[in-house]
Amino acid sequence: MPEPLKRLAALGTVEASVPYPDSFYAKRIHPILDSNCVGCHGGGKFEGGLRLDSYESLMKGGKDGAVIVPSDAGKSLLIARVTLPAGDPHAMPAEGRPALKPTEIAWMRAWIRAGASPSDKEVAGVVVPAEPKDEAPEPVGDYGQFLGEIEQMRHGQGAKLVPVSSKPSDGLILNTVDAAPSFGDSDLARFEKYAPYIVEADLARTAVTDASLDTLARFTNLRVLHLEGTAVTGSALTKLTRLSHLNYLNLSETKVSAASLGALKSMSSLRHIYLFDTPAEPAPGGEDAKQGGGGRS
Repeated sequence: MPEPLKRLAALGTVEASVPYPDSFYAKRIHPILDSNCVGCHGGGKFEGGLRLDSYESLMKGGKDGAVIVPSDAGKSLLIARVTLPAGDPHAMPAEGRPALKPTEIAWMRAWIRAGASPSDKEVAGVVVPAEPKDEAPEPVGDYGQFLGEIEQMRHGQGAKLVPVSSKPSDGLILNTVDAAPSFGDSDLARFEKYAPYIVEADLARTAVTDASLDTLARFTNLRVLHLEGTAVTGSALTKLTRLSHLNYLNLSETKVSAASLGALKSMSSLRHIYLFDTPAEPAPGGEDAKQGGGGRS
């Protein structure tokens, strides 16, 4: 399962956002929307009253009505918007972000024509190359000694540690959604004792700065890191090169420059980098982040 979907599953929201994880929608359509559209239509920001971060919201539509008309791509507003010429005020993705790839639009059209099902695993006429199998993640240590503290966090306010599964060796997720605006560098430092067990840190829209990268460098089993909407500038990104398991990094809506990304080129495990609304975001048609500073994986 793609890493963003694993994150949703671990947080217990997969049923709402991706009801059938093995479906064509979950594997092809949701990732397109998550990577290109949710910045304006999800996560607390709903332009035009439209949310695209779950199947239910996608099918509900927004202020202009339904954006998906099952079995009729020609009447589906979403297709109309993503195929508008660059510069059109109604074109999506908006805010100067790169247009969807022709293949992505073709998949969306085919999925809608086939009925826009949340559960169908295949869509007629669409042949998708086989994906390389993800290697099984290395197990982390047993955090059993902290179970009492983790449970206490769950019932309290502020940041929380969420088990990935019932197996302690699968690790923990640092979830700051309830504390995001006020969660800063000193708050992250207090989680350092749990560092060996944390495999994902969601610090999106928190108050952390470049100073937190020293702390994050000690999260040795970290695989997924969300820093979008923070004050991170990229000046200390080289510290993340110590994270040999990191494969997903979201730096959207930060001041990260293309030059600062050079420090990450040595990270062979890093497969997904998101750079929307940053100085490092590529021009439409540019190379992807791993190849020289792009914004989509």
